[in-house]
Amino acid sequence: MADRLKSLIDNKSRLGSLILLVFACAYLRASLDVQIDMTFGEESFNSRTMPIALAVASIACALVQLLTPLIGQSSDPSTPDDATEQFYDGLKRANWRQVVSLLILMLLYTFTFQWLGFFLGGASFLFCGFLLLGERSYFTAAIVALALVGTMWLLLTQLFGLFLDSGELLRILSGLSS
Repeated sequence: MADRLKSLIDNKSRLGSLILLVFACAYLRASLDVQIDMTFGEESFNSRTMPIALAVASIACALVQLLTPLIGQSSDPSTPDDATEQFYDGLKRANWRQVVSLLILMLLYTFTFQWLGFFLGGASFLFCGFLLLGERSYFTAAIVALALVGTMWLLLTQLFGLFLDSGELLRILSGLSS
């Protein structure tokens, strides 16, 4: 029993799957606590549907990776296999400045969402993200960002009937804020 547990923990891929399984189970438990609006309680698609589906899919993926034998695993644990070497090479070649910049941009988007709202905040986030990722044309970045956010806004508000905040800035500019 201890040997099986040690072989499970020694393998990075399986350890990652085990961690994903634990988090997915906790997420499933938390998603079962999501409150359902009584007016939509009988609907087949409600506020719990997507979180539960995501948790179940994550649990399934983690279990598949945990239970399938590893392909290309070397018998000698001191010898790294090709996948491990490729993984570390990929980490060395990663553009960490770009990664950190995108993380900072996501935090900025989160902190300014209430002020800018869904449309302005989402469009500016995508525009800046495209530029950070190397898009050279401001026009293309702006058109794609506006089209994506506009399409999402139409789908979420008109098709699903969700309220998306327009933001404090738009309310001040339109005179609706006190």
